[in-house]
Amino acid sequence: MGEALIDKLYSFHFIFTWILAIIVAVNWCYIFKLALPEYSELLAPWAIYTVLVTFLMPFVKMSLLRMQQQDGWGRKMKICQTLLISMTGTVVGTSWAGLVALVFPYVSDFHAPGPVGLTLALAVTLVFIMVQAALERALYDMSDGTFNAVSFDIILNSLWSSLGYFWNSVWNRFLVTFHKRNRRPKKPAEFMVRLLLEDQRKGPKHKFQTIQDQMNGRPDEVDNNGPGYRPLLVKAILTLSLCLVVLYFIPEPLETGHQRRLGWHRRRLWIAVKMMATIIPSYAVTDAGFYFGTQLVATKTGSEALGLCTAFAYAILMTWLVMSLARKVQWQPQGVYAGRLLGLGSWLVCYAWWYPWQEVLYQIQGYGLWNLKIGLASSGLLFACPPANAFFTGSPNACIRMRAGNLDRPSCIHLAGEFLQEFDSN
Repeated sequence: MGEALIDKLYSFHFIFTWILAIIVAVNWCYIFKLALPEYSELLAPWAIYTVLVTFLMPFVKMSLLRMQQQDGWGRKMKICQTLLISMTGTVVGTSWAGLVALVFPYVSDFHAPGPVGLTLALAVTLVFIMVQAALERALYDMSDGTFNAVSFDIILNSLWSSLGYFWNSVWNRFLVTFHKRNRRPKKPAEFMVRLLLEDQRKGPKHKFQTIQDQMNGRPDEVDNNGPGYRPLLVKAILTLSLCLVVLYFIPEPLETGHQRRLGWHRRRLWIAVKMMATIIPSYAVTDAGFYFGTQLVATKTGSEALGLCTAFAYAILMTWLVMSLARKVQWQPQGVYAGRLLGLGSWLVCYAWWYPWQEVLYQIQGYGLWNLKIGLASSGLLFACPPANAFFTGSPNACIRMRAGNLDRPSCIHLAGEFLQEFDSN
């Protein structure tokens, strides 16, 4: 084959594995959020969903592998099968990342003083290495294609993103603690009124949060309730610089084989260090790129759509940059460090698409039902104004009107707007 054809095949495989499979996996994983948003943000239902997905994906992968070995399938169908095989591990990793996002507030609350979760992150990492060493040792003697072999393979290769997400959350907790010292506290009335206006502007009463929203808050609240965009940018620079040095100096893990017991653990330890030095900066850099669009650009322009388009422009730019550099070395970098840099670039592309596609699903949720304009009373989405002494501290006459009168939704929203203007002026 000519070099042009080889380059085309490598490019196609890269897009297939690091972009298309990621998008399909996020769609699959977010079926639960789209179908049952009220339950998808509770720890127990999402934990059950995660266990079911972890148990189901090996069966899906085994079925697809058997289908590929059969004759009679067309070329397009085989491509679809390959895409679905690639996404099985990502579905498992994304579901576990969602579980981490729900568990983390119980460990380290972003909105209250307390531990940052560093001790637990170290303990989880230690247990993770030990479990992976046991799984890899068992997998070495297993026959390919069995349920246990496929399950162990998925767990060994797909849960790195969840562990990296945990460490990135610990990093963000440091930033939130630091950022809160210089943040103006939001008045209760201002917070409540913004919720009322957001309810009018964004459609359905209950909207699920994306995985990154559960850690950092909505993009427009990153500076108020989250780590803040500037600290995220500094974090990205520091994390990337440090991890580039770590990737240069750490030794290459030994190949699998009949090693002593400590040999398996030592191998998984160095793999863990290498993967965390790859995935944590990928999360950190993507935080900066994603929130540049959805927070900074959207806030400056007042357009969420333009902010999301900017986030996708970042994803396209990152993809073009990584693929251009990979083509220069013909997709076969010389040396260990160059190979690790290409791996880092692949993960940067992965999360550059992983973040904004979740935002797309957030924006479209409930779109069809909301546009039917079902009556508030019949749909159960009653718009109740809060008591005056509960949240509002100004304009008592307006509060009395909101409480005493049977105001329709537009009138209530209009009064809420008056409150917001008053508190902004103060």
